[in-house]
Amino acid sequence: MKLLSHSIIMNHSGFAQPIGFCNGPSMWGIVFDFPSSSTLKDKLFDVTFTWSQRMMVAVRLAESLQYLHELEPSFTIRTVDKSQIIIDEDFNPRLITFGKRSNEDFFKKPNPLYLTRYGYIAPDIGWTGSWSTKCDVFSYGIILLELMSMSPVIDHSLGDKRYIMRRVPPRSQNGKLESAFVHEKLQHTDSYHEEDGVAVTELALLCAAWEKEDRPDMVDIVASLKSLEVIKDSPRLTP
Repeated sequence: MKLLSHSIIMNHSGFAQPIGFCNGPSMWGIVFDFPSSSTLKDKLFDVTFTWSQRMMVAVRLAESLQYLHELEPSFTIRTVDKSQIIIDEDFNPRLITFGKRSNEDFFKKPNPLYLTRYGYIAPDIGWTGSWSTKCDVFSYGIILLELMSMSPVIDHSLGDKRYIMRRVPPRSQNGKLESAFVHEKLQHTDSYHEEDGVAVTELALLCAAWEKEDRPDMVDIVASLKSLEVIKDSPRLTP
């Protein structure tokens, strides 16, 4: 609770504001002041949740992660997934969970909650046991893929393609993506540019790279997103 009441959280619009907590013998919880009851999980398949609105969420979420990562010491989300992100009425994402210092040891301090985030947890956690900001980058990449494709991270009905990374369009012989991993309903809008779709797909795949050294920092992710036409075209999406 000390972290939750810290000025780094209370003074930032990217986090749901805590107003109390419960620490009983059989229950522990935190009470947040939610501007909306919708989570990203609730809105993921909503066809009225447009491409430009989704990119707004992508940019603002990336900025919040950048903010945490640039603190001294840095902080990580760790359990981030679409159910942990509240979307307010202006389509600003607010995080309702965040972790601790990024150098803590996973094996020394295991948490069953982390194990429920299958598909979002970076593979390097399994063989190093150490959290880092690049673990958040991996999770962010998966969320970005979900945002653009209107597709869940895991879909057991798809067999070999149940994991979202296996559903991304293949690359051609020259190494370029054959198409953007963007749902067709999102492409049929005035705010959508094919170049943006391909660029966001490439960015998401880079974030979700197997080797953490290949993943970009959040500052570079924010810069890439702000270079998209959909961002430059819309005053609401321009910081």
